[in-house]
Amino acid sequence: MCICLTLAGSAQADARPYTFVAQWGLQTGPLGTLLYPSGVTVDTTAGRVYVVDSHSHRVQVFDLDGNPVYAWGTFGAAVGQLWDPGGAALDAQGQIYVADTANDRVQILDPAGTVVTAWGAYGSYPGQLQRPADLTIAPWDGYVYVADTVNDRVQVFDALGNPLRYWGSKGSSNRQFRSPHGIAAGPDGLIYVADSGNHRVQVFDPWGNIVNAWGGQGSGDRQFDWPSDVTVATDGTIYVADTCNNRVQVLDATGGFLCHIGEGELHWPGALAVTSDRLYVADTLNHRLAVFDLQGQLVDTWGHKDLRAGRFDQPHSVAVSPDGARIYVADTFNDRIQVFAADGTFIADWGSSGAEAGQFNQPQGLAASPVNGHIYVADTGNDRLQVLDTAGSVVRAWGSSGPGLGEFTAPQNIALSPDGSRVYVTDSGNHRVQSFDAAGHNPQEWGQFGTGDGQFDTPYGVAVDAEGHVLVSDLGNHRVQMFDTEGHYLWQWGELGLDPRQFHRPTGVAFSPLDGQWFIADYSSNRLQAFDAFGGFRASIGARGPGAGHFQLPRSVAIGPDGRLYVADTGNNLLQVFERRYPLWLPVVRRR
Repeated sequence: MCICLTLAGSAQADARPYTFVAQWGLQTGPLGTLLYPSGVTVDTTAGRVYVVDSHSHRVQVFDLDGNPVYAWGTFGAAVGQLWDPGGAALDAQGQIYVADTANDRVQILDPAGTVVTAWGAYGSYPGQLQRPADLTIAPWDGYVYVADTVNDRVQVFDALGNPLRYWGSKGSSNRQFRSPHGIAAGPDGLIYVADSGNHRVQVFDPWGNIVNAWGGQGSGDRQFDWPSDVTVATDGTIYVADTCNNRVQVLDATGGFLCHIGEGELHWPGALAVTSDRLYVADTLNHRLAVFDLQGQLVDTWGHKDLRAGRFDQPHSVAVSPDGARIYVADTFNDRIQVFAADGTFIADWGSSGAEAGQFNQPQGLAASPVNGHIYVADTGNDRLQVLDTAGSVVRAWGSSGPGLGEFTAPQNIALSPDGSRVYVTDSGNHRVQSFDAAGHNPQEWGQFGTGDGQFDTPYGVAVDAEGHVLVSDLGNHRVQMFDTEGHYLWQWGELGLDPRQFHRPTGVAFSPLDGQWFIADYSSNRLQAFDAFGGFRASIGARGPGAGHFQLPRSVAIGPDGRLYVADTGNNLLQVFERRYPLWLPVVRRR
């Protein structure tokens, strides 16, 4: 047996340098609140409407009057738990089949929410799934037809989950798909597929032979922009969720245009169900279910967004006060900043939707001044920076939309120099970094669009080390670049890939003055990577998943004065907290 010592802070990589401490934001909303509903199915006999409450990781059950009755499902990967579920369907026995999208499987539950069975696993072989968005059950044979979205195909299973056949591949020809998101079995014995990325609907017989197709990208009649679902009434009328056009299109049984429903009332309709007298629409970005009569009149809406303290909607950034006592979270799609104590206790929230002082439009970047604790906010949708004092009052703001010096196009992140005298901003839409003094004056800029040294393709994260070096994550070029204080290029590391020192769309960047390490949020690889001061690989933290210490699209990382890591786990709507396994000044004993 050999015992080797690795001193913390040395150049040797440590596979498990941090341990998970806590998740914030996990609480489930009250019955009747919805967060990105993505599926709906109706049991008229039992008088129940099942709504897939995707980002709350549950299915909610309503009566036909819109009263919430109960819900089932919790966040996770165990059987009976759900992770960003998509569509749902009912079989002849009243069992509910749920596309458990991020868990790459299908779950079957009885009407009370008790699991009957589950099947599917991540992969591309027959019977395996990758983010299945929807499913339907054919009344003529009881088979389950699944929109296997990332695999760009339709798979057919029997009721026990045995794979029978599949068709499709990535492309734009007949029988090919680009991210199919919706699927329905029609009364005519045909299978209808919302071929979202090709902006069309394709129609097949049960064996996958093409019967018809219509659509194309646009906003005219029978044109679509990312159709997310399709359903067919018993009389053959076809309803298509024309998602990015914010409407439902109604077609006759041959695909001929009839009318539009929901224009001016829907925001990103994502799923549909139709009965003899009602059309139910998962009005996804309005966080509700919209109910129409078949003449297209809106007759009711059910549900609303849960805006309680401590709940997040795609948090993009996190910052820590200089003394570590306060944690600030950019609750991006709630247009607010939430403030917590270091133990996760909620303190306050600041802001609301808008463009006035103190209001925000999808704020995405935060930084705390090391001098006075003021919070610098990248108010991304408003193309400006706002500075707030520790009570949340606006101190100053600067910036407007444009390419000029001091103007912004989608500013993403902010960092301050160690003495607080310079403010660095990733001006992503203009593919540059801008810097200012602490009051927003004396602007400087560097960078332009490209792949060369000092050029960027969507610069995203930014951080400054103790010596004033500026590290920028170059998201579209899958690398990070180092600059001096004045913006002169120094060096870089990274390329597209999944190995250490490779990235897939790096986003947030943080520097730890305790041990001189850089931390990079490797967004599409669902991990953090840690490096020494010169880009030497130290550690990988996390992996894709819903469990403690796992991520889905982490965008930002911040470091407290005690060395704790705070990670904005954007896709899971969480803030996750990690701490070192051992004190920085003690040796680590390893056995091998």
